[in-house]
This record gives sequence, structure tokens and C-alpha cells, in this order.
Amino acid sequence: MLDPGGADPDLLSLADALPSSGNTGIQFRIANVPADLMPFGEVEDPRGTVTPPTRKEPFSVWGFAEVFAGALKLAAWLDRSEYNEFKDATDIATALYRYARSPTITDYVYVSEHGQDILLAEDTDDTAAAVRVLGEHIAAVMDPARLAEITERWTRSSKTMHLYANMNVTNAPDWPRSPERRQSLVQAMERGMGIAAP
Repeated sequence: MLDPGGADPDLLSLADALPSSGNTGIQFRIANVPADLMPFGEVEDPRGTVTPPTRKEPFSVWGFAEVFAGALKLAAWLDRSEYNEFKDATDIATALYRYARSPTITDYVYVSEHGQDILLAEDTDDTAAAVRVLGEHIAAVMDPARLAEITERWTRSSKTMHLYANMNVTNAPDWPRSPERRQSLVQAMERGMGIAAP
């Protein structure tokens, strides 16, 4: 994470040491692969917006922190569920719920061409379309090798029924109680991540 305000000199020198790629001001070559580096998290000001030091105009990074945390929660679920610890299911459900209830994601699904394609692919189920967008965002922020590892582990996990049963969201009466509906939403997220159904 790069801090464009009270800049951490170690982080800025890391970015300075990377060769730039293209003319966007945020794309660098890492292991000879072009990658966009966008600061987010504590450096957002206002929340959901950053102005990278190499650019003068602000960028929307709405949801980046949530997507990053969601990707980490998938890994945590895979690790802990093997030992019959299922608490990460609640965090995964909360990420799905927030995307499903986000006005920004709803607008994206209904207004953008890609969002409309997702909506049609999900049989006009706007909740499934929203969590499929979350899956796409998770895949976009993850290192390809790490995504491949999570995908492989995710598809062979024997704990998926425990995931659906434990996906509770506090103070969300409209969150589905049915494990079958929860499963359908997880599968929409999986499609967004590029995880094929077994």
C-alpha cells in the first residue's frame, strides 16, 4: 500500500525502484509482468477515493479494502474449516451481503454493459449478479498463483455444507436463512472468480 499523504519512505522508494509500464502513472513491471499498483485503506481521503502521487486526479477505490479482506477470508476459511472452525463463514457472508446491498454495485449491475451481461448470465437475479461482481473483484486483486491455489483448494474442500450452514449476517433480517440460497450465492461468487462448478 502506498501512502500519498504522510508517505512512508520505504513504500515510496519501493514504487520508485519499480520500472514503470505504460503512461498511466500507476502501472509498473513486477517480475516482468505489468501490474497496476493502487493505494487503498488508511490512505483513502475521502473514504473510497485516493490520489496516487504519480497522478493528480482522484481515483475511486471503493470496495478495494473489502475485496482484499474478502480474499483473505476465503483463505482463512480453507485453513480453519479443516479443523472444524467455521467462524470465517460469517465474514464471507457479510462480504456477500454488503456487495448485494451496495447501491454502487447495484448501479454497476444495471447501468454498465458488463454489469448487464452479468445480470443476464445470473438469470436477472440481482443479488447473485452483485456477488458475482465481488468474485470478479476478488480475482482481480489476487496474485494469479495465489488465486490458482485458492481455486484448487476451494474446489476440493469437504466443508462446503458447513460454510452454507454457518453463513450468518448479524442484524440482517433479509439475509437468506436457506442453505440452498446461500449456496447459490457462493456459486455466483465462484463464477465471478472463474471457479468452474464441479
